[in-house]
This record gives sequence, structure tokens and C-alpha cells, in this order.
Amino acid sequence: YWTEIDTTKSQAKAIETLKHQNTPESELALIAKATQNSAGLVQAETRAMRLVLQADRVPEAQMPAAVAAFKLSAQDAALSPEAKKQQAIQLVFGTEHQDSVKNIMAPITEFQTTLANRVNTAYAQAEGQRKAVDFALTACATLLAAALFAVLALFHRNLGSIIRRYSEQLRTVDERDLSFRLQPAGVLELQELVEAFNAKNENVAGVLGGVTRSADSLAQASSRLTDTAGQLEKSSQRTNSESR
Repeated sequence: YWTEIDTTKSQAKAIETLKHQNTPESELALIAKATQNSAGLVQAETRAMRLVLQADRVPEAQMPAAVAAFKLSAQDAALSPEAKKQQAIQLVFGTEHQDSVKNIMAPITEFQTTLANRVNTAYAQAEGQRKAVDFALTACATLLAAALFAVLALFHRNLGSIIRRYSEQLRTVDERDLSFRLQPAGVLELQELVEAFNAKNENVAGVLGGVTRSADSLAQASSRLTDTAGQLEKSSQRTNSESR
């Protein structure tokens, strides 16, 4: 009893802990009220201890310090040992003592109820926030999956499917068809590649066209030379005939 009051002081430590945990002042006031009410109870219990120990003729040196320092009233000191013990019993188990205990427990009970309600409210709010965070995370995951699907679809549309179409066209086109051109589509780099391919085909077609035209010109010139040579031969033959 006295170790708790003088040394351990669990109540004071508990109050300090509540303060450090930012307990509302209204709740701390309930604890303070219970502490204040308990002071009178300690006083009555100290008086009862002194009455019993003095009735048993225990020297003050062997009493707890607070009990030894407590001075009985002249009326208490004049009581017989048995009367002192009866008075002590009345102090500890009588109606007045029970009322004092009720006065202490009332604010403590109110504190416990208030604390429980506050904690439950905080828990409900935290649970609501947790659910909101879970919903947000789920929504983010869904949006991320949708974005990834969109990127893959865009990649397929602007690159994969176009390359596949180009491959099919190049496999089926006649190798001698220099008029074949790919239609630029898709990403910028792919369009530049197609334009370079078309430009190369255009150049090759231009070179081959020039060669073909030159060959045609040579063929025509050769034909004319052949005709001229034939005419000269016929003329030469007539000349020889006439000279004979």
C-alpha cells in the first residue's frame, strides 16, 4: 500500500503517460478529480491503520512512516484497544468509506467510457481511411493495367501490325516491279524508313529507265545505220552494173 503511494506511484506515471499521448483535457480532468477524491480516502485509511497499530501497541518506529506521522485526535486516542479496532473497521468498511470509493470510481468509470468512445471513433475513422486508401490503390492498379494495355495496343497498331503488313507486301510484290511503293504509316522512324525505301526504289527505277531509253536509242540508231548501209550497198551495186 505505502510502496505504491510513496515509491511506485503508478497513478502518477499513468497520468504522465496520458499527457504524453495528447489525451484531451476533459479526460485528464476526470482523472484529476478521481485523484483529488482519493486523497480523503488515503487519509481515512491512514487513520484506521494508526488505530489498529496503536491498539496492538506497535511502536511508532515499526510503523510505516506516514502512519507513524499521523496523529490521532484526542477522542480516538482515548478509545480502548477494542474500540480503536472497531473504529478502524468502520472507517474501512463503513458507509462513508464506500461513498468515498464511489466518488473515486465515478470519474474513473466516466473516463474509461469517454476514452473507449474516443478510441472507437478514431478506429472507425482510421478504418474508413484505410478503406479509402485500399480503394485508391485498387483504382491506381486498374488504371495502370489499362494504361499498359493501351500502350501495348498503340504499339501493336503503330508498329507491329504495320511491319507485318509491310512484310506481307514485300513477299508478294514482283521483284521486277520497280513502281511498287510502301505507304508511310506508324511512328515517325518507321515512316522515315519507308520513305527511304521508296526513294531508293525511285532512284533504281530512274536509272533502269535511263538505261532502257538509251538502249532503245541505240537500237533505233543501229536500225538507221543498217538501213543506210543497205542503201549504200544497193547504190554501189547499181554503179558497178552501169560501169560494165
